[in-house]
Amino acid sequence: MEALLEKAIDGLNLDRSDWQLVKFGDVAIQQKQKVDRENTDLTRYVKGEHMYSEDLHLREWGELKDEYLGPAFIRKFEEGDILYGSRRTYLRKVVIAPFDGITSNTTFVIRANKNVVDIRILPFIMMSEGFVQHSIRNSKGSVNPYVNWKDLSGYEFLLPPKNQQNQLAALLWAMDETIQNEKNLLVKMVSYKHAYRKSVFCGYDKKLLKSCHNIKGRKGWSVSAVSEVCHIENNLRKPISKEIRAGMQGEYPYYGPTSVLDNICEYRVEGKYVLIGEDGDHFLKYADWNMTQYVVGKFNVNNHAHILRGTEKCLTKWIFYSLQHRNVIPHITKQGATRYKLNKESLQNIPLLIPPIVEQHKLVKKFDTIENNLKEIKSKIAISTDFSRSLINQVF
Repeated sequence: MEALLEKAIDGLNLDRSDWQLVKFGDVAIQQKQKVDRENTDLTRYVKGEHMYSEDLHLREWGELKDEYLGPAFIRKFEEGDILYGSRRTYLRKVVIAPFDGITSNTTFVIRANKNVVDIRILPFIMMSEGFVQHSIRNSKGSVNPYVNWKDLSGYEFLLPPKNQQNQLAALLWAMDETIQNEKNLLVKMVSYKHAYRKSVFCGYDKKLLKSCHNIKGRKGWSVSAVSEVCHIENNLRKPISKEIRAGMQGEYPYYGPTSVLDNICEYRVEGKYVLIGEDGDHFLKYADWNMTQYVVGKFNVNNHAHILRGTEKCLTKWIFYSLQHRNVIPHITKQGATRYKLNKESLQNIPLLIPPIVEQHKLVKKFDTIENNLKEIKSKIAISTDFSRSLINQVF
């Protein structure tokens, strides 16, 4: 990838001797047009939560008729304007508006000074590391830091002449197109994954609890509680505080409810297991987040995840896929305002759809293929994004 980057830069024959030192305020103009929401034809609005980090494309928005907005939402933007999140600028939220609408006064609406800069290249200047670090350094406040336009407009950088700007814009947008194509492919693959899960599990959402008891045309399939077909080995868990782990760093993963928390010098569990969180708010995000972790080898688990292993009736990997996006909300208890808990007793009573072992092997193989394809696409997106980021920073 580094070789490709160097080739791309060399192909432009960039000679910075005629580049000019300019301020951001010279190339960008802040738009401050206000909107009377009671008397406007505009129908859509954009919040900070609709903007994704390091993604120039707006993928979500709201309809004015569907939600009450506070008095801060008075700023008008037009199609082609750049929206920039002025709070927590380390999140790198820069998007190009695909339509006319309104946003809050904490989102800068920016328009390129066409006499100085190619409109197509301005968003990439704002995604450069130099620009981001300038905005972070000049942000005020500790809880929800923000940057003022005056401070942002003072950012200095070298700007190439217009003809080179055109070349750079073509290259950077070609790179962006590659990333968007890969993201679109990822969306399609995720949709296929969920459609396939639904076809296998008769609906992987809350309807599963009812529909899986009515198995038609599936010879040998049955429904069993987790306790009937799985081993729950929570005795292998061991809580180790962060302070103690600091003194025992090593090669063996230490798992929490949803991910690896640390690596330590000893292990307590060995083999193939499925982990499912005991507490946390991830239960509410089952459609998009993995409820389970499939772990192989030598590792450790804290006391916030259940440890499951298969039996002669149920493959360990089948447990993983059965519960991966399973809605377990009917089985959890709420402790306090935001804490949810899946205790062992409730876990034991969760019904699982159990095909014959031969079919479990076939289905697991298909699920593995889907997951490997997803992993490959995500890897390509990460590589392309790193390449694009490097290219931007090489130029600006």
